[in-house]
Amino acid sequence: IHAFNCQQALVMNSGKPDYLQFTSIDNGKLLYNLDIVGENYVSPNEIAEQCIFTDIKRLTIDPTDTWLVTFEEHFGNFYQTNNQFELNTSITYPHGQETLNQMLFHPNKLELAITGNDGFVKVWTFVQENPITKRVSHWRCLSGHTHRSYSSFALCYYKLSTSENINLCCSFEHLVTVWIDTINDLNEESRYEYSRCFAHIDRKNPVEHVIYNCDKILVCHKTLANLWNCLNGQFIKSFSWHVHAFAKNPRSSFIALFDKSFLHFYSFSDGKCHSRKGSLFRRVTAAAYIPNDKPSSFVPL
Repeated sequence: IHAFNCQQALVMNSGKPDYLQFTSIDNGKLLYNLDIVGENYVSPNEIAEQCIFTDIKRLTIDPTDTWLVTFEEHFGNFYQTNNQFELNTSITYPHGQETLNQMLFHPNKLELAITGNDGFVKVWTFVQENPITKRVSHWRCLSGHTHRSYSSFALCYYKLSTSENINLCCSFEHLVTVWIDTINDLNEESRYEYSRCFAHIDRKNPVEHVIYNCDKILVCHKTLANLWNCLNGQFIKSFSWHVHAFAKNPRSSFIALFDKSFLHFYSFSDGKCHSRKGSLFRRVTAAAYIPNDKPSSFVPL
């Protein structure tokens, strides 16, 4: 689930395969479907065999709602969304033959970080059109970084209160690495250098989510969550949470964490946590905070 604010819509890929559903935040009604793959179902040779189709595995939207990026099987597509969806760049095998795990846009410029099982975190940047050289606008891979040849997974951009630099956080199996942009110029391409590592001793407990707020970082492993201080790199505390989905409130230090049959509202500012138990929480796969600027008429079933 992703929020698409310029049209006040939630974007989901939980319906028809290879389609995105844009649902109104105000009333919960379907606005329209978007056919991403643009191909028909492929009928099998035998009637007993299953139909072949390309489904959307990952999607992300940049903070300005200008770019929509999807990943289907082994293809990555960049769509420009100026009142319509226009394919700009298509990438075949962005992580070789391996699976793409996560995608995340830079908060302040056109830069996309992606992770995969090939052991690299790759940074993509947007190249502007140049009429003189007849170069068309496109996305290109700027750099790739690895750590101990481990598979890369969770991503997070953050800025410390004591610095203007925006750092890139990336997990490699049970480890979380921090990469500092040495250029630190929104008009220039980033150049990342390794800075530090938040290490968990159990390699069989990989990182699935990395969440930053208030100079702290919450590293959600498969069977627990560790809280670290980003200013000095010190470990703070551990929680026995099995986080399978979360939603970060952009207007406060609160975050909603879904842990099996529990919903935790955790505050990074004071460390307080409010929990609620419900059988339906276990089935949540994705969540997003909805801006509450005006009353909503949508009543969930």
